[in-house]
Amino acid sequence: MLFVAVKKGKQRFRGKNCGLLFTWDNPGVRDSNTFRCFKEWVVGRQTLSQIRKTSGYSEHSLKRYFNE
Repeated sequence: MLFVAVKKGKQRFRGKNCGLLFTWDNPGVRDSNTFRCFKEWVVGRQTLSQIRKTSGYSEHSLKRYFNE
């Protein structure tokens, strides 16, 4: 793997043999970030718009995550 660029918050890689670009998805990190946002919402009593500004997630995505 060779580091290529960061686009829209995701690091992109280029395969050494095939030369194709791809991103790496890490569900564990995503889940921990979602839980951190949920904790800020419940315990920290922050509004969704405040969490949106600090986390980078949209309000629609936050609502979807919290409903899960």
